[in-house]
Amino acid sequence: MNALPHNVFVKAEDGRWVLVNDACADWLGRTKGEVVGHTDDELFESATARNNREEDREVFESGRDLLFERDMVRPGGGRHWFVKSKALVTFGPDERYVVGVSTDITERKLAENQSLTARRRLEVLNELSTAIIAGAQRDYLTQYAVDSLARLLPGLRAVYSVVDEHFRQTGIVEKGRDRRMSGPPLDADLRQYPEYLEALCRGELVLIEDSQKPGRWPAFRNRIRSEGIRAVIDVPIRRQGKLQALLSVDSVAPVDWESDNVQTITEVADALAVALEYDATRKEREEAESALRQGKAFLDGIVSSVPQALFVKNEAGRFIVANDAFLSMAARSREQVMGHTNAEIYGDEVAAPIDREDAAAWASEVPLTFIQQALDASSSAPWQLKSKVAVRMPDGSRYLVCTSTDITEWKKSQAEVERSGQFLDAVINAFAVPLFVKDEMHRWVLVNDAAAQAYGVPKTAFIGRTDYEMYDLQTAEGFWREDEILFDTGRVVVDETSIPLPTGERRWFHRTKLATAPIHGARYIVAAIVDITERKNAERALIDSRSRLEVLNGIAGQISRGTALADTLSYAVAALSRALPGMDVSYWDCRDDRHLELRSIRRNGAELELPMARLDLPSHPEYLRSLRGRGDPRGGCSRRPQVR
Repeated sequence: MNALPHNVFVKAEDGRWVLVNDACADWLGRTKGEVVGHTDDELFESATARNNREEDREVFESGRDLLFERDMVRPGGGRHWFVKSKALVTFGPDERYVVGVSTDITERKLAENQSLTARRRLEVLNELSTAIIAGAQRDYLTQYAVDSLARLLPGLRAVYSVVDEHFRQTGIVEKGRDRRMSGPPLDADLRQYPEYLEALCRGELVLIEDSQKPGRWPAFRNRIRSEGIRAVIDVPIRRQGKLQALLSVDSVAPVDWESDNVQTITEVADALAVALEYDATRKEREEAESALRQGKAFLDGIVSSVPQALFVKNEAGRFIVANDAFLSMAARSREQVMGHTNAEIYGDEVAAPIDREDAAAWASEVPLTFIQQALDASSSAPWQLKSKVAVRMPDGSRYLVCTSTDITEWKKSQAEVERSGQFLDAVINAFAVPLFVKDEMHRWVLVNDAAAQAYGVPKTAFIGRTDYEMYDLQTAEGFWREDEILFDTGRVVVDETSIPLPTGERRWFHRTKLATAPIHGARYIVAAIVDITERKNAERALIDSRSRLEVLNGIAGQISRGTALADTLSYAVAALSRALPGMDVSYWDCRDDRHLELRSIRRNGAELELPMARLDLPSHPEYLRSLRGRGDPRGGCSRRPQVR
């Protein structure tokens, strides 16, 4: 155990730790003697201790192994993520223990989150850059930027506002406003807050983590506090040194602004600043032909300021624009690029696939995106995200506008996430118990091999589908309502239920089903089932056998007590009807070989109204032969009960 790098521990039913390895004791920041004999309440903060107790209780009560991910607060401080497994170990009839193994996956979680954040930020910046170069309108760009920030920073409000020449600020685009927030949008005369305005005019980022605490810009703090805003980041967007607009992100609660979030907001603001420049340049070009001729030098400066590699080719395939970022990525000088074709720059072998990309972009009416390894071995970016779009100018000329972003670090993080996902798949598929996971849209997103085997269909038959595509309408509606209740209440369903399988067979399962806590903003339904069909069949057979035995014993008792034949027959009909719920049991009197007369009929033990019923036997020769075969050996019929 001490040779294992994972935390290994054993706890008794009273919750006390009885064994830990060195790794576990080190993580707890205690000696083994300070751990053994103590409970979770004595070792952890209350929330972590409560979670541990609930996990242990589930193992002791169900006897099932648990495997899950959970974040915990370390006794010495700091929150960590773990993959935890817990299993029940029994010694004799009275000794039971929980054996646990936990592996710290904090770095992996951080890498996943950083990878997702970086990828989303790159996608937004790349889309903005492409749209800017393609000449998109400022209204579209600002709306896209604000919408993107709201998605990247859930729970916060993003606002783009224009500042006029009199320093009046008007909120024109906002997204993600918290419904609990009170107060109007950010509309104000900024001259009322001179210190704040001076900072914006200098191009300084304004960052407030809690407006209720003292700090810089007190007048502005009072204003946003009166509007119910506790935290804000304001990034000035300037043109030619003049304040033109603000990109703001605020919250109704205090925020400890992380550097990644600040960088995201700043980069989007920088892209909008570039968009503002493009918009102004386009308007100036429209005002006069001379301004159009002078605009090239200005455009070159703007292009060079774009952080992504940007280049433009004419219809002959020759480079006419290449910014500094592209030259650095391509490891070429401006003289080696400008006016040259792909083949002249890279050689025929490397140029061939690039030419095919260009041809596809020229033929497309929408931007094309490519994620690929660098085709040129000398490139400084091993992995690149490229976009290409054909643009037609007012004079009819066409140009191919291209951007390229270095995504090497993102690809490394993605590879790490994929390896982690493969490990998770292997662990889940090692479980013999069928496991199912559905998202908030009620679509299956994960099943293990045992689940596919239990349902008799491949895993691909589940993924992306809903209950309505797997079950009959009544079953699907029931499961759908049940999932919604679990999402709303957070309770756990543990029951036995009969489920119709896609193969047409109906089987009984023991189910455990619950809704997870939010994971990266999303919630899931997780279910585990165990096939108990054979047990159910055995229970049913036992109940039927017991019912038949009770009927026979009752009739034997009537006979042994010398009960009159009519009363005994009446008892037999009543007892048999109770043993066969839902069925009618009748007694017919056969006094000759020609007629049967109904004497008694019961359902669920209760006497039914006795109709006038008489059966003419010669009219039913096959039935008569059956009675003779099962009745009087002499060939006649006997008095007998009948079950319908």
